[in-house]
Amino acid sequence: MDTIKAVLSRTSIREYDPSVKIDEATLLKILETSASAPSSWNLQPWRFVLIHSPEIKAKLRPFMMFNTPQIDTAAALILILNDLDRYAMFPIMNKMELDAGMITEEHFKVRNQKAEQARATRTKESLDREGLLDCGIVAQNLMIVAQAYGYDTCPMGGFDRDNFMKVLEIDANRYKPVVLISIGKKAKDAKPTLRFPIRTITTIK
Repeated sequence: MDTIKAVLSRTSIREYDPSVKIDEATLLKILETSASAPSSWNLQPWRFVLIHSPEIKAKLRPFMMFNTPQIDTAAALILILNDLDRYAMFPIMNKMELDAGMITEEHFKVRNQKAEQARATRTKESLDREGLLDCGIVAQNLMIVAQAYGYDTCPMGGFDRDNFMKVLEIDANRYKPVVLISIGKKAKDAKPTLRFPIRTITTIK
């Protein structure tokens, strides 16, 4: 599927064909492709939690608010987290780029020093705000990539974040939930929606 078709055919699906399963290798490939998204400092603050275990789904269901049809019928859920201590990961990426010959040893050292300084001085609020943008970009990537693979999705903000983190046993001080995305094959077409005319929402200078 070409990119424009994937974008224009994507709709938010709330009820999936429960008989359709997606193998883990395919789901990981979708995530890997989605993670090519841009991010500040190339820190890639997104962290994915891939949820397809029936037992875990059952534990999370009470905290889905009005989104229970998605968890009941989707092949999987993908929780995107914002890593508020992502600068701790910078030396790993920096070393990867050094080993790949993309930067010099001197550049490697300077970048590590700058990252340590940023880690010590950045506030949680600024890291949260900046990460929301980066995680939003990767979330849209994910939905378009899934569409290109022939799967449907729905982004969800209506879930109990605190209890999700408890059930999933994830450090809520370091990681902040951004969005939950269901993925599978639609059981029926979504209700058509309209968009504002482009000249209504565009200022040309």
